[in-house]
Amino acid sequence: MCLGREVGRGKGKDNAALEHLRGQYFLVTSFFVTKAKAHCPNSSCKNHLTPKQRFYIKRGYFITQWNRGRVPRYQCLDCKKSFSSHTFYRTYRQKKPYLNDTIYRFYTSATTQRRLAKILGVNLKTVVRKFLFLAHNAEAMHLEKLGKKEFDVAHCQFDEMLTFEHTRLKPISIALAVQKQDSKLISIQVAQSHYQGILSSVAIRKYGPREDQSHAARSRVLTTLQSQIKGSCTLVTDAKLVYRTEVASHVPEATLVQIKNRGSRLQRLLGAKRRNIKDPMFELNLVAAKIRHDLSRMARKVWVTTKCQDRLHKHLMLFLASQNGYSIAD
Repeated sequence: MCLGREVGRGKGKDNAALEHLRGQYFLVTSFFVTKAKAHCPNSSCKNHLTPKQRFYIKRGYFITQWNRGRVPRYQCLDCKKSFSSHTFYRTYRQKKPYLNDTIYRFYTSATTQRRLAKILGVNLKTVVRKFLFLAHNAEAMHLEKLGKKEFDVAHCQFDEMLTFEHTRLKPISIALAVQKQDSKLISIQVAQSHYQGILSSVAIRKYGPREDQSHAARSRVLTTLQSQIKGSCTLVTDAKLVYRTEVASHVPEATLVQIKNRGSRLQRLLGAKRRNIKDPMFELNLVAAKIRHDLSRMARKVWVTTKCQDRLHKHLMLFLASQNGYSIAD
């Protein structure tokens, strides 16, 4: 089967670019093949957890459709289970694994799912599956980093952002914590918020009461922050009163520094400089601005909206992986 017909209908430069993607992915995965530790995929086989040396024999090969490469097959000598080197990849059974990195980079660069499908010449469902796969990898890698306590929380910042699901009448709160040293995200969580602003009366009439669950998102972020403390911790937040109680409850070892608002929002905008490096929460505000810019669903005035909180959280995990420099496409 010709892979050019699968990936895109364009010719010339478009196909050349896609062929370059295939080639780069083949080089990367070929390196990981040599580094992977072989074992029998059969969980009931004794060679699954503690494989002995040369527990398998070569059993032919198969040709992948996306790059026409030969992948060797093997067979376990004990249980006769067949497997290949691709069996141990996270991209196992994927038909277009070379698209993972492209979708990862573009979906965290203000591109929508439908636009990605149009650019790459694939079905929208393919983009969605890749997105969910990448989000799972991002969350798993971040949990691994948290388990190793790789974050420096000696100086960090904590705050919330607001967005909405489906309509502006249904607000969502996003709690996030950022380390000051290099603006890496320590944790980011999503929860529905209560009605706010001039649309509150309209929202109550249309949707009824809405429970405020933003405290749950803040609690999860602060609990994650507490798990990373190795010594002293200085936590900078704004002057929201509830932060003092919640920080004392979840992060008792932290020294809380609350920054008072500098007048009204209009006064702050008029008096703000182009790059206010003296802002005590500059790193967090910078990350929040990047979220607004880099995630298509988070822009202020845009047709793209979040339909499900879970998908918003997954998209934010992709941004977290991009901001922290994780490699999750393989």
